Amino acid sequence: MSERFACRVLGQHRSTQRKIARTPDDEAALTADIIALALQYGRYGYRRIAALLHDAGWAVNLKRVERIWRWEGLKVPAKQPKRKRLWLNDGSCIRYGRHIRTMFGPTTSSKTEHMTEKGGSVIRGRIARLTDILAPLRSDRGADIARHISISRK
Repeated sequence: MSERFACRVLGQHRSTQRKIARTPDDEAALTADIIALALQYGRYGYRRIAALLHDAGWAVNLKRVERIWRWEGLKVPAKQPKRKRLWLNDGSCIRYGRHIRTMFGPTTSSKTEHMTEKGGSVIRGRIARLTDILAPLRSDRGADIARHISISRK
């Protein structure tokens, strides 16, 4: 059987049969160091890990670090979203999410009634209560707002 026919049947390129693939002797130690650095510095990618390996004395190519990085399934975790907070003048803060944005809209009584009656959500009811508390306040002082909110929680 010829080499061409065998490679065609196996679906491999002929050049893969001529050169024997060999792994470097330090591949296991390098892989262990890459994994250790990736665990220590969780937000670093393969480029910064390669720079740390150079600083540690490894003479390693960036492509080799990237190949091992992909082979081991290492990934940089996605950034966490910033927590939404409203910072007041006195240094305190109110955490808000997507639901509390309606609080800063028009504060008519019909909207408050609509949120409590037809909303059916506990969060919307809390927003309606916050709207009732914050609507009469016309000042920018955060201490007044924080005091009114802390009183309403009790």
